[in-house]
Amino acid sequence: MKICSLRLKNLNALKGEWYLDFESSPFDENGLFAIVGPTGAGKSTLLDAICLALYHETPRGLKVSKSVNDIMTRSTSDCLAEVVFEVNGKRYRSFWSQRRARGRSDGNLQDAKCEIADGEGKLLTTKTNEKIRLIAELTGLDFGRFTRSMMLAQGGFAAFLNSNEREKAELLEELTGTEVYAQISSFVFERYREEKQAIEQLEAIHGSVEVMEDDVLDSLRLDLDSVQEKATQLNTQLQNHQYAYQWLHAFLSAQSQLSNATARQAEVVHQSTLFKDEEAQLAFHEKAVSLNEVRAALLASQSKLATLDKSQSDLITTAAREADVIKTIEAELSQSRQQLAHSEQASDAFEESVKRDIEPLLRSQEREQQTSDGLSLALKEQMLSLNGMTTQYELVSKKQSDLVERQTKLVSVLSNAPDNVQARVSQLPYVLNLKEQYLELKQDNAQLALRKKDLNATSQLWRDKEESTKAEQTNTLVVTRELDTELEALLDSAETDRLSIDRCHRVKNLLPSVMRHKEKSDALGMLSATLDEHRAELNRLENSSEVVTNELGVLSAQHEEAKAFLEHLSKRVELERRVASLEAERARLIDGEACPLCGSDTHPWAEDTPTHTDSLEIERLKRQALYDDLEHKLQEKRLEVRGMTERMALTRNTIEQRSLEFEAQKHELESIEIDFSSGFENLALMSPTERVEKLESELIVLSGAVTLAEERDKARDDANERKRHLASLLKDHQYSLVNIAQEIKRHTESIGELDHRIDQNTSAIEDTFEKMRVGVAELKGTGNIDEQLGTLDNNNTLDSFPEVYRYHSEKEASLKEWDLNNAEREIFKALALLERCYQEWVSASTALDLVERDLREIEIKRTHLEAGKRELTEKADALKVDFERAQKTIAEIEQALFKFLTGRSLDAVRATYVKAVDSCRQSLTVFEQKLHRQQVSVAELKQKEILNTQLIVQEREVLSLADQKWCAERLAKGFHDDASWEASQLNDELYQSMKQRQERLAKQLEEATRDVDAATLALESSKTGKEAFEKNGFQIELNEEGLLQLQGVVSEVSDSLSATQQEVGELKATLEHELAKRARLKEQFAALHARKVQFEAIATLNNLIGSADGAKFRRYAQSVTLDNLVYLANRRLKTVQPRYQLKRNLQEGLSLLVVDTWQADITRDTKTLSGGESFLVSLSLALALSDLVSHKTSIDSLFLDEGFGTLDDDTLEIALDALDQLNASGKHVGVISHIDALKERIPTQITVSKQAGLGFSRLSECYSVR
Repeated sequence: MKICSLRLKNLNALKGEWYLDFESSPFDENGLFAIVGPTGAGKSTLLDAICLALYHETPRGLKVSKSVNDIMTRSTSDCLAEVVFEVNGKRYRSFWSQRRARGRSDGNLQDAKCEIADGEGKLLTTKTNEKIRLIAELTGLDFGRFTRSMMLAQGGFAAFLNSNEREKAELLEELTGTEVYAQISSFVFERYREEKQAIEQLEAIHGSVEVMEDDVLDSLRLDLDSVQEKATQLNTQLQNHQYAYQWLHAFLSAQSQLSNATARQAEVVHQSTLFKDEEAQLAFHEKAVSLNEVRAALLASQSKLATLDKSQSDLITTAAREADVIKTIEAELSQSRQQLAHSEQASDAFEESVKRDIEPLLRSQEREQQTSDGLSLALKEQMLSLNGMTTQYELVSKKQSDLVERQTKLVSVLSNAPDNVQARVSQLPYVLNLKEQYLELKQDNAQLALRKKDLNATSQLWRDKEESTKAEQTNTLVVTRELDTELEALLDSAETDRLSIDRCHRVKNLLPSVMRHKEKSDALGMLSATLDEHRAELNRLENSSEVVTNELGVLSAQHEEAKAFLEHLSKRVELERRVASLEAERARLIDGEACPLCGSDTHPWAEDTPTHTDSLEIERLKRQALYDDLEHKLQEKRLEVRGMTERMALTRNTIEQRSLEFEAQKHELESIEIDFSSGFENLALMSPTERVEKLESELIVLSGAVTLAEERDKARDDANERKRHLASLLKDHQYSLVNIAQEIKRHTESIGELDHRIDQNTSAIEDTFEKMRVGVAELKGTGNIDEQLGTLDNNNTLDSFPEVYRYHSEKEASLKEWDLNNAEREIFKALALLERCYQEWVSASTALDLVERDLREIEIKRTHLEAGKRELTEKADALKVDFERAQKTIAEIEQALFKFLTGRSLDAVRATYVKAVDSCRQSLTVFEQKLHRQQVSVAELKQKEILNTQLIVQEREVLSLADQKWCAERLAKGFHDDASWEASQLNDELYQSMKQRQERLAKQLEEATRDVDAATLALESSKTGKEAFEKNGFQIELNEEGLLQLQGVVSEVSDSLSATQQEVGELKATLEHELAKRARLKEQFAALHARKVQFEAIATLNNLIGSADGAKFRRYAQSVTLDNLVYLANRRLKTVQPRYQLKRNLQEGLSLLVVDTWQADITRDTKTLSGGESFLVSLSLALALSDLVSHKTSIDSLFLDEGFGTLDDDTLEIALDALDQLNASGKHVGVISHIDALKERIPTQITVSKQAGLGFSRLSECYSVR
């Protein structure tokens, strides 16, 4: 990191704005420079500004916040600090500023503003905390490391050398970041403890798992094989019955479909036969429609030919009409040309007369008018000059009269003055000079008195501030003691708070597992209850199904009985109807003749035929209604049986799914592991709900304890922060008391100096006054000059010279500002009167000379004015005569022009002729264009007529061909004339209706044929399965009853199979659970073994570096870091002081010993070093610390703020040689000092000088910002 430039404003004693560029001359030529100046001038303020710009704080602990700003220069309203630095080749600009409200030095402090930008000016952030974090990230240095690596402030050299072991450890951690080793040590210890607890928990879980005996497991496997074999047999039996059921159902369905399809086909064929006549009419219509295009072409050709004939007639008529129009236009064109010739002749004649008569008159008129205008202008100028000269002449005459009168008065005044006035006032300047000296001495004394008063007041303020600061220091000490007591009490409760927080974290970690276990347990219980409900529902459905099946059997028997009886009645009714239908045949029977049907000669029923048709029909209808009712009930009962069967199957499936879910959740519940060790052993004996309630209640209590612990921890932090703040306050108080004592001493010395100067001025004032009194007495003499000159200007002759009285009044007013005694007032009054008399005498003499000179000049000027006035009058009379003659000539010319142009202007008359010619030309052009357009139109009409004639001939040929085609195709379609073609056409609505019917019948016939074929194929296919049906030994009729019987058998076998499969599932679940438990036990054993192997490595690491507080590894890291620091410091000591080397005291941890190489490498304590030797060793350690901190960032700038004044000349030379070597290595080194030897050795210097008596300092003028 390299500091490139610094800008600061109004910081501490450095008032104003300053800018230092460390990359320009002279710093670029010599990287070693000194910041020199007297003690208290503000040399360290430059280092404060660098830290303030980067980190918003200073090495000296000056407070900067919104409520207090100890670094802003007093009596100023703003301050700023800006640093440009370079890190790894990249530049950044860091800025900080603060101002007071309304730009007033007593205004309230406003929020500080800050920003950091890259080298291209892009803002990276404007937030305070983010900026400080970003600075630390970019540079690798926080404020503490920065002030110990780049900026070694006052008292910082020996901080490490003289610190105790604990302070050395803290400093090493702060500088090098070795606190991470303590964190590693604590982490290793915690990891060891956690691993140990985890292994104990695994061993406890492993020992709590119980498994079956091997013979019990083998028996379980045999039972599973037996039940699985039974399930396989039942599954085969079920498949056979299901196949038989499906085949019979398909067979009966195919029979029914074939019957229905055959009936539909016959109906469609019958409808097609009835449609034959309409179909023939539809065919003739379609033939006629196919000729529509040919007929349309014929009609179109006829229409087009008629249109062309009409167009030809219109074109001939239009062409004749357009020819007549051309003749009319040609006549108008001839007339327009004649008018144009007449207009041009008249215009030419007018122009000739203008050239001959009018233009000479116009030229004469223009010349005369110019002459007249020139004469008029000259006459006006002459009259103005004459009037002005007359006025000037009158003024000069009046002024001459006034001057003569004043000359007379001044001669009278001067003739009355005393003879010795001028001689007596010549001594006046000497006395006036004494007066000025006297007044200056009085003013200086008054200022000294005011300054003494201010210093006395300020000194009293400093004494008051000293008293208040001492009181604040006492109060701070009291508060510090009270805070120590409070902090001690808070530290006593730290261990208890840590245990509460640890217990709370463990409860929070355990509670989710316990709650998840409870949720899974509750869900498992609910699922078990649901399974019980489904099993009860299945039992109820099975019982209901058995009852409904029995009812179905009864209804089936009743249905068969009713069906048989109904068929019997139907046959009897049919027989009775047949007997009744042979009534006509019986009437033709004759007794004795043989019956043609039975051959009997006797005919007992020929006349009296017994009939029971009506009663049988009534009985049949009753039985039919009964049969229909039974049929309806039977169908409902079958549907009910089917619904129950489906519900039972659904319930079984649900039970099976819920059983699987139950097992899965049970397995998941068993897989949840809960650590009941280390204070939670009693939870293992509780139910899940009790565990959750217990942990939640304990968590509530622990949360309160944690809150109290956090509050106490916060209170501890606040107390520590307050303690640090109080320590800073005590330091500030001590620093303030020293400064106050210095200020009081300085004020006392200044007051003594002022008293001495006041005494000197008082003596000089008395001497000067005596000389001035003697001079005034000599000026006045025996005769009072003021009385002699008192009548000098009784007539106010000098009123026109007000400067005399203005001077006198100013003198009188200036005397009022002084606090004068009576003697002083009398002397000053006399001097003022003498001055006035002298000024009046001089003014009167000067005025008389001026008046006489003015009179001579006015006389000469008056003579000149009279001569000029006469000359101007003569010239004006001549100009009037010439002007009147020119006006008369102009009037004669205008009269002649009016007569020739009839009162109009030449341009107006000429425009009339031009307008007439232009009008004729425009008319001629219009007629010519119109004639051309008409001729083009006639030509186009003739062209159209020729083209139309050709089209007519062509269209007649087309019409002949279309007529021939129409006749040929019409005859080919079977129409002998146009009338028969028109009669065969149907209207659109009828045609669409007949066409849709034709298409519908064709589609229905196709579908019916396809259905018959499909039904026939299905029936044939189902017959092939009949052999398998009979082979399986099914003795069932091939009808609906047989289908229902098969359905019942399938249901029974399916129920048996479901029960067997459920048993298989239970046996499998038991076996899988046992096997999974054994596998899990094996995995746990392997994991426990692996965990123990891993634990051995962690235990070994814990024995080496692990500790609860992190001290074991931290001490080791600190010792290694100290060894590295000693190595770096010894490298520096070889150059700075080769006599001594440092080494670590192995018996006392982090303490240091010094090795004297000049005394046989004897070792002794560092406290035995002399002051100069201690400084060199401290400097080497400080530079080594800088090297140690710079492991992340290269340190290219170094600032040393240390008292080199304690060194003798030889030691100082050694220290300066070391700094030269630092500079030679490429570092910029800045040294703050006030000793002369260092100033002589380092030529490049930044001088800070005090301003006398103001309390401010300044740098050299070259660093000032204007």
